[in-house]
Amino acid sequence: FTVLHITDIQDRYPMNSVAEKYIIDILDKVNPDLVVLGGDNIAGNVIKSKNKVIKAINEYMSIFEERNIKVAGVFGNHDAENDCTTKQDQQAVYESYSCYIGTTGYTDGERVGNYNLPVLSSDGSRYAFNLWFIDSGDYNVDNELGGYAAVKQGQIEWYKQQSKALADLNGGKPVPSISFQHIIVPEIFDALKQVDAGTEGAVAKTFPKSGETKYYVLPENAKGELREVPCPPEYTNGQFDAMLEMGDVLATVSGHDHTNTFEVEYKGIDILNSPCMSFSTASYNGDNMGARVFVLDENTPEDYETYVIDYSSIYSEDDAMMKAGFAAYSQKLNIFTRIINWFVYTFYCIVNN
Repeated sequence: FTVLHITDIQDRYPMNSVAEKYIIDILDKVNPDLVVLGGDNIAGNVIKSKNKVIKAINEYMSIFEERNIKVAGVFGNHDAENDCTTKQDQQAVYESYSCYIGTTGYTDGERVGNYNLPVLSSDGSRYAFNLWFIDSGDYNVDNELGGYAAVKQGQIEWYKQQSKALADLNGGKPVPSISFQHIIVPEIFDALKQVDAGTEGAVAKTFPKSGETKYYVLPENAKGELREVPCPPEYTNGQFDAMLEMGDVLATVSGHDHTNTFEVEYKGIDILNSPCMSFSTASYNGDNMGARVFVLDENTPEDYETYVIDYSSIYSEDDAMMKAGFAAYSQKLNIFTRIINWFVYTFYCIVNN
């Protein structure tokens, strides 16, 4: 059972044509059973009308609908960051698509779309796996620490109750699960390796409670890349501890930090970050932008497989059209280079239409 995690599309309306083609080409290569949208699905902070929000969502949802690919998802901090739509409004748009199997689920104030999707065994006789979807919120208004919001206590209690109910239906054994939310858990800094200032490749994090700045790299057993400092909440209501207590979550998966693609283990739970899929100005898109794939096997559910599929995995070095398209929208190149490549990409699009 193959799950494709696409996060931080974070586009306006109309969608960037390179991003649209990139999503289509990844779908064709992976052929997933389920797509999980990881939040910041639209650039809600810059789309100023409800009609354009609906059209922006339609840009990518129509891709999945046309291919009859099942979709679920969570919200990020940017999705409803405007005065024209709420998360409830956007949830209604998603649920209007026949391919969308996510639900409004448990709500806690402004937190919308907390639910789970069990994955049945191939013979339909049991729960082989489970997928959690959590609304990690946006910005912290609960205390003086600032930064991003933490998952609420009510959401955590809902998760614990649902997890126990699933275990009861599974002969008392926790159902192996992967949990998706937009903002990473604060325990990521416990999972990373603290190093001295000036260590090559280290990222710096200043903690507001102490004012102390610490430096981190990936531990030796980690996979992927740590290209920017993770941005979790500065506090926790005990979400990670609840996962440890229930014993079902194998991995917690986030987006939000666009260029990180790491897999790091902490206390038996894998903390994963998937790269962004955005070519918009809100992106800091680099050469590792793409999506994350999960392959689940009902015979060995604890040994899930995961990997990142990036630009070089899809397009060959001699694909001049897509190389020009990537360069045209890369935030790492100067404006002159991007303009030249935009004209080259447009030319190829016209010729190959």
